[in-house]
Amino acid sequence: VTPLSGMFDLEIQGETQDVLLEIPQADPLLAGKTILEGSAIRDATGITVRKLIVDNDAVSVDVEGAIRSAGSDIEGRASLSDVSLVLPQYEGALSLIATAKQDSAGAWLVDVSADAPYDSSFRVQGVATGPDADVVFDLSVPQVASYVPQVEGPLDASGRVQQSGDGYLVDAKASGPFQSEVSVKGVATGPNAAVSFLASLPNVNVFLPEFSGPLNLEGDIARQGERYSVDSMVVGPSGATSTIKGTLAPNASDVDLAIAGSAPLGLSAPFIRPRSLTGDVGFDLKVRGAPSLAAVSGSVTTTDAKFTAPNLRAALQNIATTVNLSRGVATIDVGADILAGGRAGVTGSVNLTTLVADMAVSLRRAVLVDPRIYSAVLDAGIAVQGPLTGGANISGRIDLNEVNVTIPGSGVTSVGSIPNIQHVGASSKALATKARAGLDPDKQVEQGSSGPVFGLDVLINAPGQIFVRGRGLNAELGGDLTISGNTGAPVSAGSFELIRGRMDVIGKRFDLTDGSIQFQGSAT
Repeated sequence: VTPLSGMFDLEIQGETQDVLLEIPQADPLLAGKTILEGSAIRDATGITVRKLIVDNDAVSVDVEGAIRSAGSDIEGRASLSDVSLVLPQYEGALSLIATAKQDSAGAWLVDVSADAPYDSSFRVQGVATGPDADVVFDLSVPQVASYVPQVEGPLDASGRVQQSGDGYLVDAKASGPFQSEVSVKGVATGPNAAVSFLASLPNVNVFLPEFSGPLNLEGDIARQGERYSVDSMVVGPSGATSTIKGTLAPNASDVDLAIAGSAPLGLSAPFIRPRSLTGDVGFDLKVRGAPSLAAVSGSVTTTDAKFTAPNLRAALQNIATTVNLSRGVATIDVGADILAGGRAGVTGSVNLTTLVADMAVSLRRAVLVDPRIYSAVLDAGIAVQGPLTGGANISGRIDLNEVNVTIPGSGVTSVGSIPNIQHVGASSKALATKARAGLDPDKQVEQGSSGPVFGLDVLINAPGQIFVRGRGLNAELGGDLTISGNTGAPVSAGSFELIRGRMDVIGKRFDLTDGSIQFQGSAT
């Protein structure tokens, strides 16, 4: 060794036994006996590695070659007996063979191939540097589930990267699990970068069990000065489509994008069952500035939509919706025909950041029906003001224009006193009803709600035409009722008085002259 000039000519031989570095990934590779051999020389032409060997039962490395300012030539081989030594979740041997040669112009020619566990393989070869760079690669994984248990199927990828006059030219494609395909082509770097991409998945059900159908994405990304332009289209299940056009900063901190498209409302089915929503929703949105709700503007609309709620015996049709977005506020205008009769509407605004709302709900000659018990025609104007996360106030007026209540018939004429009944496996609702009836004094009725609580100030007005019929009774009542308190503990106050009526019992008619229903206190 000549220290001042840096020249040397060295031969090294040795061995280690059970080396411990206290590094979990390295210690298993150095267990047992490890042989070290090296031979290298540095002279005026450069460094020549005649031999560099590390060998034991777990790992083997063998490198030789020359490193010069021009004409370098290096070859190496490495193998790992079982990757489980460093990655316990996998198993199998890993081997790598690599060569790198430098031509007279200084460009590196590389050829790297690897055989990995589960018959996987990878290879890269070609000119890796310089203006004539041209590299091809190939990846094969027969079964991705060997590495990612949730993903079944093979993965094959191949491509080419070249150094063109404008930058690196990429042409790559891959086919993956679930018959998915991806391709990318174009100039990936430089001021004139422009790339086209395509991705497809025959059925999104493999990732989103709630949905079924193909997903296709295609588009272009190009450099425009200090920004990138985007022009892409997404086609999803059931004919959902969307286009995304505009520009964005390289780190997406500032965007100017237009997003437009449509989607079938039926895609909501998995989330609202047993209710259903049909029709189409269209959207025409812009995102300008730092990505956030406040940066979104535009509109969302529906026409001829239909909503049914069998569990509520309610249905809406001809639903027309317009939602305008601006500076983080959604202005809403919804109108719909009630299938049983009448019309419903919702207007107002919601701050999308704070969820503070100022909404008005209206009903005009709305018909509500339960064929077994009642039918009603009503008008209503209800306001919802405040945070929807809890604390908003619900106020307004409901006018009952006509209500018909039917008392169901019964074949039981006399049951006598109710015997002591033990209800086995009673539901919480049954127990609550029993407690309210005073039949279970040891049980307390649960008060309050675990969800958001809203203040109440609603007047129910019915000056007349509340008809109660059945079991020989035919009566008309009228009055009003105020609901106050909150949704966790509503309080009712008011009464409905008899206007006229009669009772037929065993062929005899009795005229009713006085009667009332009083409401006072808790409504739970």
